[in-house]
Amino acid sequence: MIPQLTGRVSDSLIGSEYRPIPFWSWNDKLDPDELVRQIHEMKNAGMGGFFMHARGGLKTPYLSQEYLDCVSISVREAVKLGMHAYLYDENGWPSGFADGKVCAQGEEYQQKYLRFGKEVPVSESNRIIAVYDENYQLLSPDSKNFAHAAWYEVNPFYVDNMDKKVVKSFITYVHDYYWENLPEDVRKNLCGIFTDEPQLSRNGIPWSLILSEHYKKRFGSQLEALIPKLFIELEDYRKVRINFYRLCTELFRECYFEEIKSWCDKHNWQLTGHQLLEESYDSQISSNGAVMPLFAMYSIPGNDHLGSKSSNVVSDIQLISAAAQSGIKQTITETFGCTGWNFNIRGMKWLFQQQLAHGITLLCQHLCDYSMRGLRKRDYPASIFYQHPMWSEIKPLHDSFARVGRMLTLGEDECRIVLLHGLSGAWMENHGFMGEEEVIRLYTPFMQFANDLDKAGVNFHFGDEIMLSEVGKVTGNTLFIGKKSYQCVVIPPLKNLARQSWELLAEFANNGGRIICYKDSEVFLQYIDGKALTDEEQQFVNSWETADCCEDFSDKIACYGFRRIVCNTSDNEYGRVRGCWRYFPEEQQRWYFLTDFGTTNENTGVCSFYHDEYSLNLPELPDPVALDVTLPYPARKIKLIDQTTGETVQTLNHINTPRGARFVYSLPAGESLLLCAENLHDESEKMDLSDKWHVEIKQNVLTLDQTYCLVDGCELSDGQLNTLTIFNRLLALEKDVNVVLDYGFDIDNAFDIASGNLQMALELADDCEYYLNDNLLDISVTGFFLDRAIQCIQLPLEFVKHGKNIFRIKQKFTQSAAIRQALRNGRIFEGEANKLYFDSEVESIYLLGNFAVYFPEVKNNDERGCRILSGESVIMPITGTVSSGELVRCGFPFFSGTLNLVKNVELTGSMAKHFTTLDLGYFLANSVTVTINGKKFKPVFAAPYIIDISGSLKSGNNRIEIKITTSCRNSLGPLHSATVNPVAVGPESFLLENDILNRQTLPFMQEYGVLEFGCEKVVLY
Repeated sequence: MIPQLTGRVSDSLIGSEYRPIPFWSWNDKLDPDELVRQIHEMKNAGMGGFFMHARGGLKTPYLSQEYLDCVSISVREAVKLGMHAYLYDENGWPSGFADGKVCAQGEEYQQKYLRFGKEVPVSESNRIIAVYDENYQLLSPDSKNFAHAAWYEVNPFYVDNMDKKVVKSFITYVHDYYWENLPEDVRKNLCGIFTDEPQLSRNGIPWSLILSEHYKKRFGSQLEALIPKLFIELEDYRKVRINFYRLCTELFRECYFEEIKSWCDKHNWQLTGHQLLEESYDSQISSNGAVMPLFAMYSIPGNDHLGSKSSNVVSDIQLISAAAQSGIKQTITETFGCTGWNFNIRGMKWLFQQQLAHGITLLCQHLCDYSMRGLRKRDYPASIFYQHPMWSEIKPLHDSFARVGRMLTLGEDECRIVLLHGLSGAWMENHGFMGEEEVIRLYTPFMQFANDLDKAGVNFHFGDEIMLSEVGKVTGNTLFIGKKSYQCVVIPPLKNLARQSWELLAEFANNGGRIICYKDSEVFLQYIDGKALTDEEQQFVNSWETADCCEDFSDKIACYGFRRIVCNTSDNEYGRVRGCWRYFPEEQQRWYFLTDFGTTNENTGVCSFYHDEYSLNLPELPDPVALDVTLPYPARKIKLIDQTTGETVQTLNHINTPRGARFVYSLPAGESLLLCAENLHDESEKMDLSDKWHVEIKQNVLTLDQTYCLVDGCELSDGQLNTLTIFNRLLALEKDVNVVLDYGFDIDNAFDIASGNLQMALELADDCEYYLNDNLLDISVTGFFLDRAIQCIQLPLEFVKHGKNIFRIKQKFTQSAAIRQALRNGRIFEGEANKLYFDSEVESIYLLGNFAVYFPEVKNNDERGCRILSGESVIMPITGTVSSGELVRCGFPFFSGTLNLVKNVELTGSMAKHFTTLDLGYFLANSVTVTINGKKFKPVFAAPYIIDISGSLKSGNNRIEIKITTSCRNSLGPLHSATVNPVAVGPESFLLENDILNRQTLPFMQEYGVLEFGCEKVVLY
């Protein structure tokens, strides 16, 4: 069942088809009642559906009858609630190997990498493709004396996606299997299937046993004779490489995407998903050939954005260009993976707004974890689901995303400028591996020019050369690429053009079409299909109009009537605010979306997962942006729309100029306009309430991630070890052992144990015994902490003491033979690691109760809001009052959840009338909810951090309550990362030693690194 795009842009209610669709990580033993409960959680949070994503940790056998029953239950519940249920086509990722069934059919089905050299490894002697003499001339296959050879290596854990029979096998094992084994009502109500990171190669030049045959048929040459030119700069090597990578792209598209899309069309399902490594020339060549022709094969094409870094202009524009040219209305992005537990509503808003501003319409959140037990809580966090303290407050954010996404989907994109994509020039210089200097040299000015155009508000698409050759045509002075038409062609810094592109350009120019070439001294057009320009061709290039810089280009297109959004700021932060628009001819309206790309330090820094540094010119504090905006068209009236409710907030004052409607606006940092914002209150007389707050909490948290360990009675080390270090060392033993884990915590003599309500939260297992200070515990579950897998048990008062306490776990650490083999396989290929689960695990445990946690030393880190905790922690009573912005120092370093700050304020009658605004300053929290004298205000999660409290105060005593909702980060970590607040978070971020899968540690420290939370200031004015 393909969802229909319903409604009008101005409707207040938003259909499920526009709402976020998360990766629902099926990562444990699935329980039907829990599945239904979680679906209702998603519905209540404003999500439109879900992708049922089998993932590492799954214990219900994949594609078993039990698994299919869970699919059926979930689909039927989605139908009841008006949601859209989608399958995911793999156990783990990347897609294509059907949980190993396809590659198990033998080498013919397995992924292959092309190799070339003087000596063939003994292990590959039966995989020789061709041999050559010292001049790289092809010898007969049986020649024993050769100077060079070509052979292929095999990855037995993935598949050859350039061979149609391989993909047909995948379809048989997955798509046909679902169709044949699911009930009819479930099949027809499934909306589609997600394919995730299908690929050609991540390890050099891709190879397939069918490549030679297809190369001969396509280009009339024997590929074996040309293989040396893929590795060495021999005569005509550029032409050979262009042909080779174009063929790889076409075979990938034909064999994988056309086969699966055809199946989906026949069964009335949508095909959605994203490619591997879409971002740059360097990343996409070996993995895809070219991504844009592949996007055109999806029903809803998508991309992937990892970490909390700013959106990637090239990646986003590639996606929306291919979709628009193919007549596809919706695009999707898998976003928020690797952002870490501290990523909050404000961060989600900041990041996805940028992708919306590039025209992406639909959000796939990474991730909604079915369970966070064991390794699952480190599965490229965060889990944006019921486990997260912000979950109950997230629906307005989803409403706003859906409203803007619907506008982008239903409106007409008036893009009239196409920028030719320069990938074929990178094909010429590629040797198969990422990081090649010449490929990066070609990409850098292309990327910079695209970024500059984006910052300048120019509405442009990319023109892929394969798509140009297949669906490009010229009519009059207009260039068509599929469904889109363009009146201006931009030549960016590029080295090569395809012959078909060149001929279209010539026809376009002869008909009066406008060509503008961006001049770059390092990268410029030199080749047509890998052959140097002739004098006649160079004369045509010389006739093109040129632009020396982006500003020059912007001025030229303005003179020619091409429209753009101009957003100037008072401090000349070029490109800080950007946007897009859509035209609605029936309503005679244009809708605009503008957003602030600038960010504060909580969204920047060193990206620990990528080992890169992303430096942006960012403000230290989130001051409002003084905007002077000129929209591309004049307007009679400009209304600001509340993105959450759809209501008109106000009408903007504007003037119409020759270039469009102009207005000024003070935009809160990180915010956006649909158009929707508020003016800051005039600050005159103030009352600072930042200090002396009383704390009210249900429970505080002390994370215990260090333990002494005995293995079969022997010490694993001289001292305490991190739980993950112990876990990986136990896995490395490759045998079953008896383990004793001693977790320690200190209680100060001043702490009243009887009133502390101490509980331990941990992941209980049937084969474990639990002790407190050598006393065997009778286990009775009292609730859960964050996730239902982390269960709470009450600590008996008679067993708790002042001073050092030891919580002991005795367990049999065991892994099945299948898991141990999967670990070995996972060290070879990520697809095997991505579907792992364990029989036994070693995890942190969490002491809960009514207490404060103090460390001997708390230092500020260079990163804003980061704290370094040194020494041994101690449990103490919650006493006195706290500062609203220093809650880590005040005894809550590992806290996750909601915390109330309470204060009574005495005011005179005149003061109560005068104070109409509560300013929360810059707060470090997911959200803040204020209640004054019993009146509860709308939660605040984004700038401006102010609340209109008019009429809420009174003469005399006023009770002010501030409910602070945190993230899971300070409980779950990473707690020892040297970069306390990394841009991207993955399993490596939590390691203090290289793990069993050979994942390398990132820089770490023995101290604890946590993030401050609270309100920087609380001021009445």
